[in-house]
Amino acid sequence: MKKGLAYILILTLVAALGFLLFARKSISSEKLINSASPSPSASAAVLPSAPETAAPAPTDTPAPETPEPNSPSPEPTALAPASHDYSSLPYVLREKVPILMYHQVMDGGTNSLYLSVSDFKSHLEYFSNAGITPITMRQLIMHWTENYPLPEKPIVLTFDDGYRSMYTTVFPLLKEKGWPATFYAVSGWTDGDSVLTKEMLAEMAAAGMEIGSHSVSHVDLEKSPAAVSKEQIIESKKQLEEYTGKPILSICYPSGRYNENTIAMVKEAGYVSAVTTKYGFASLSQGQFSLFRVRISQGQGGVALKSMLAPLGY
Repeated sequence: MKKGLAYILILTLVAALGFLLFARKSISSEKLINSASPSPSASAAVLPSAPETAAPAPTDTPAPETPEPNSPSPEPTALAPASHDYSSLPYVLREKVPILMYHQVMDGGTNSLYLSVSDFKSHLEYFSNAGITPITMRQLIMHWTENYPLPEKPIVLTFDDGYRSMYTTVFPLLKEKGWPATFYAVSGWTDGDSVLTKEMLAEMAAAGMEIGSHSVSHVDLEKSPAAVSKEQIIESKKQLEEYTGKPILSICYPSGRYNENTIAMVKEAGYVSAVTTKYGFASLSQGQFSLFRVRISQGQGGVALKSMLAPLGY
């Protein structure tokens, strides 16, 4: 009996040991299979991903430093030459043309040389309503000497002495209208709060305004020694050309003082016109170096100016 039980116990132990050995072998086989077959996540880490097509990085195309001839400027300069070019018009001789003579344009003036801002604006309004077109001195001389056409009612606006108000008041108002004018500056008077600086003159010239000479220091060109007058005439032209980068072709005699010797020096220096303070409408019969002008005085608004220009049908 005891032998039988011992035998059964031995068989049971052998069976249990065999089961354990089988189970261990099965687990090892499963691990081996799993290690040979990577999971999807492991595959994603090992396989190279398809290359992405990256969008090209934006590049800035630098704007050209100077615009091409047919490309409009983003901020067109007022009074570009083409805006007051009348060469395509038919030529009709304008025998008499008014050249207006202004000085200060500002409020609170104490003498006849001051014109109020409102009166000046009334002049511009009158020009617009009456079909009057401002031109430059250069255009007027080209009309008389080179058959350059002019509009039906031309007028020249001239401003003497180079006062600061010409830049702060007159210049902006003319730009709004797209009209030029001729500004006679004293080339030696460019420092100070009340006069046009070199930079202002350059800006005005670049915008289509004509700059003319009014001597170096506003001397009497009639009574000064010839050497002094000659230097004033030549040096002012040279200096203003340096300031503006433009040819200076017209001169205004300071205080209207001149004589035949003055005219000869002006011609020799290379000017093509000169204006005086003599009252009247300009005509070539006066000589292009002694042209008359219409003085504008304090209190003369648009109505007064219309009356002054009535003899011309303006």
